[in-house]
Amino acid sequence: MERLSNTYEKAGTSYEFPIIIRDKNGRQTYYENSIGDCCESRYDSSGNQIYNETSDGFWWKRKYNSDRVTTLYEDSTGISIDCDAYVGKLIRAIIIDDDPIVSMYMRARLNVKFGEDLIIETQNEPMIVPGLDIYIVDNQFGRDLLGTTLVTEIRKTAPDALIIAMSSTLDHNILTELMNRGCNGAYDKKHPLDNDMVFTLIANHIDRKKNRMEERPKRSIIDRIKSMFV
Repeated sequence: MERLSNTYEKAGTSYEFPIIIRDKNGRQTYYENSIGDCCESRYDSSGNQIYNETSDGFWWKRKYNSDRVTTLYEDSTGISIDCDAYVGKLIRAIIIDDDPIVSMYMRARLNVKFGEDLIIETQNEPMIVPGLDIYIVDNQFGRDLLGTTLVTEIRKTAPDALIIAMSSTLDHNILTELMNRGCNGAYDKKHPLDNDMVFTLIANHIDRKKNRMEERPKRSIIDRIKSMFV
């Protein structure tokens, strides 16, 4: 992907980083930081983010049903998931941050730590994709502090999900409000290597979800046996 700033430099135009381009509906379609990392995003007619590609070659794409629930997920690592067929059979996480480069960095860290135990999506816009297991949510989008609003919406649509707030501007009052709304933990962007507690929360949540998945078939067999004697 060619850096958009190269065009600006040749034209002699001054600019400030990050460079963000939005479509007529205000959705972020391009992002570039000061070291040359960039990301392109596309949306469908309903405003769902359907494609994301970064300058390092990673891309993902999604399809949605009429309820804005993801029905198909694919990415450049070779993952292709028919989500309807995998309900209850895999653990899915999403990183919601208007800085797609931060999202990609976080995604890479999660991949290293959890590998195939976790399918990880990213999203630039503050919009909730329902039905996932883990939500990692930025607190600030542009100048707007939306963390508490997003956490509240997630907790309503996914009551059993793990919710992690991710920001460099989390003071005590904001943290208290986030926790009261249902947030489980906070990731400090200022100190990305000092967030062991967050990764422990994620690991524990994955273990609980895997145990539940393994127990379901056993319970269904026991229930069928019991029904024979009713």
